Amino acid sequence: MAGELLATGWPLAALIAGGVSLFADEHDKARRLLERVEVNEHVPVYAQWGPLISAVLKSGRSTQPSAELLHFCGHADPWAAEWMAAYYTLIGNNEEAMVWIKTAIDRGFTNDRWWAELNPIMAPHRDNPEFTTLIASARRIRETEPV
Repeated sequence: MAGELLATGWPLAALIAGGVSLFADEHDKARRLLERVEVNEHVPVYAQWGPLISAVLKSGRSTQPSAELLHFCGHADPWAAEWMAAYYTLIGNNEEAMVWIKTAIDRGFTNDRWWAELNPIMAPHRDNPEFTTLIASARRIRETEPV
């Protein structure tokens, strides 16, 4: 799948393929794909997550996102906020991860099954009562949203 996606030449192909690998717990493959993400004026600012997550996977240490990216994520894109939650989870900052999970849900990322079951990065939070409350909130929002 990654090879076919990359062959399209789409600027975000490496980001998407890397994200798929990351969420499939294929961290080495994800790191290699995400470090290929080009960050320039032709891709959304959240594409900066590719190299950032790749650096975290490579070093195992925190790499701080830029203030511009933090501002963008917090005020605009629910997917970018979900990546923020993944980033903070990967570096072990669970308190900040909860903030970004809430932000992602508030911005419309209400796929409770993704958070609670499918995304392996969120596994460390699954016994956390705050996480459980946030997921219940996402489920309520999703169930009451018009289709």
